[in-house]
Order: sequence, then C-alpha cells, then structure tokens
Amino acid sequence: MSMNVNNNVLSSVEECERQLAKLLGRDCCVWTGNGTSALYLAYKLCPDQRPKILLPALMCVQPMLAVYYAGRIPVFCDVREEDATIDPNAVDEMLKNDRDIGAVLAVHLYGNAADVERLKAICKKHDVFLIEDLAQALGGRYTDGSSFGSKGDFSVVSFGYSKILDAGDGGGFITDDASIARRARDWERRIPEQTKNSQILQDDFKKLYYMVTELGQKDPKFFQMFDQFPDLFQSLFLYQRIDGAAAHTLSLLDTLEGEVARRIKMQDLYLRELQGISSVQFFCAQSGVPWRFTFRVDANRRDELLQYVRSIGFDISSWYPSITEWTPTGRLQGREQFPIANKLEQEVVNLWVDPSYDEAKVQLLTKQIKEFLLTGRVIEP
Repeated sequence: MSMNVNNNVLSSVEECERQLAKLLGRDCCVWTGNGTSALYLAYKLCPDQRPKILLPALMCVQPMLAVYYAGRIPVFCDVREEDATIDPNAVDEMLKNDRDIGAVLAVHLYGNAADVERLKAICKKHDVFLIEDLAQALGGRYTDGSSFGSKGDFSVVSFGYSKILDAGDGGGFITDDASIARRARDWERRIPEQTKNSQILQDDFKKLYYMVTELGQKDPKFFQMFDQFPDLFQSLFLYQRIDGAAAHTLSLLDTLEGEVARRIKMQDLYLRELQGISSVQFFCAQSGVPWRFTFRVDANRRDELLQYVRSIGFDISSWYPSITEWTPTGRLQGREQFPIANKLEQEVVNLWVDPSYDEAKVQLLTKQIKEFLLTGRVIEP
C-alpha cells in the first residue's frame, strides 16, 4: 500500500512537470517547493566566473533573496514606464559595462509582457543567460501567440499565494536543455525541506517587511535593515519540493484558460469604468494576463486613495517599491540611476481580479474611486 501511495505521488510530480513543460512549449521541467526555489536553481546554474544577476529595480523581494541563496550578487537596472518591465536599453548598457553579469531576469510584472525578443538578442550578444519570471503571468501570451516562458534560456513559474493559479505552494524550473534540467534536479535535491514553523516565520516576515519599508520611506538608512533578511528568512523561502502540491497544481491547470479569460474580462471592466479620469494612467500592455488590475494615480493622490478604498472595505495595494536601496550593491549604484522605478513606486495601484471579485463588486468599487478622484467627495457604498 505504501509503495502504491509513493508511486502515485511520484507520478503526480512527473505528470505535473510534463504538463508544465507542455504548457510553455518547453522540453523539461523540474518541480520545486516554490517560485523562489525555482529561481535559486536558475541562478545556481549561471557561471561561477560571472556571479552577478541583473534584476529589474521594481519587483517583489523574493527574486532578490534567491540571488543571495544561490551565492550570487544582485545588481539592478531601470524599468520601462509603459509597462514596468525591465528596460532592454538599460540592460544592454549594463552588460556592456559589467562583464561579471551572468544572467538577466525578465519579470513579467503585473502580468505585463517584458520585451523578451529584444532581451534575448541582447543577452545572446553578451553571452549571458536570460531568465523569464512568470510568477505573476502564467497563461499570458505574446502578440505572436507563444506563451510567456517559452523564449528565455530558463523560465520560472509559481503556484503560491495570490498567483494566477494559487495552489498554496509549488513552482517549476523550466528549460529546453536536458543536461541543465538534470543539473537543476540535482541541486533541487540538496535544498532543505520546509520547516514546521513556516507560518510563524511568515507572520514575522510581514511585520518586519512593512515596518522597514515604512521607516525607509522616512529615512533611507533604515533600508539597511533589509541586509539581514536573506539570512533571517532563508528557511521561509528556500525549501525542497512538496510532492502533494504537484497533485493540487495538476487539478488547477485545467482551469487556467478559463481563469485567464475571466481576469481579462475583469481588467476590461476596470478599464472601461476608469476611463477619462485625468489623474489615472494605464499601462500600455498589448498582451499578457492581469495578475491584478494595475494602473497609476498621481503621486499626490495615490496614498489618499489607498487609505480611502481600504476604509470602505475593498482590497487595494501599492506593490511594488523600488528595491535598489534594500541591498549594498543597489545602494552603491545609487537611487538616481533608477528614475522610472522610483517614479512608479509612488504611483502604482493594484485592484483585485481574483475570484473574490465579480462584475457587481468591481462596478461598486470603481464608482467609489471615480467619485473620490474626480470630486474629492466620498459616497456611501
């Protein structure tokens, strides 16, 4: 009986890997504990003699933490204003001037399509790896119809909290190179298992994260406290694959097409309802899949809007901050090197598109937002 259970678990992992590779049009997938662990494998497989990983200045903190876990060095470049993804021109300039960079991370932030075709050509010219991070963009497609994650040397997917498909855990490292996949699988086996106190550590991380972020906005010296985060929270973010999560993920994959269509419908509704407000700007996404409905509000109104929307019981966030000052190397580069990331961190607003929001709820929320931004008045929900 035990052997049958083990065989069933193993077959779920293998089938999940096969389905994920097929979904992205790739040859190989290695199932991992989460997206951060998958990024760890991608970074670990970069050449030791070129230890730097080039990251976008605007993104969540986990991809940066994984750089440290892999024994690499994070460096940053600015993003494009039109879609908040890494700027190919800035990438090209960085690679010309720093031969220690071994890989570029293209994050499809908010579900927007990074310019992977240009990045791929630039990376090939400079002989560095291109890594696609579609943690917020599973199911997205380029304008040529190909899937996000199909073009980089390596691709990384995640099924953790708030992702397009939320299985609670799980991730994947994906490539077309079978020999690299074998090396990745070997490294994955060496990752420690998930600790039993992960929920307590998660709560501690959230408290410290928001506290340091708030303090750093008042005085940047407090950002130096983030230098301790990689060591403090390694067991929270870097852990071995959880086989049971593979079966859960498999059960969700059949719903992906419908979930993407539903999110796009919600996005279109938000767009229609918020058109014509002078203080609102939309990203110019031509393809992709909305992780949340992300737009921009004048910096002098943004935080007021956040406070108001939360006060009437709706979800809203301002992720992500520019994280360059959260590392010694980023501080050495200087904040002035990232004007677009610094601008966007003051303007970004995220509204929910997950199944907890339907058309009626979106219309009620947008009615409140329009009234607040256009007149400064508030209305009863």
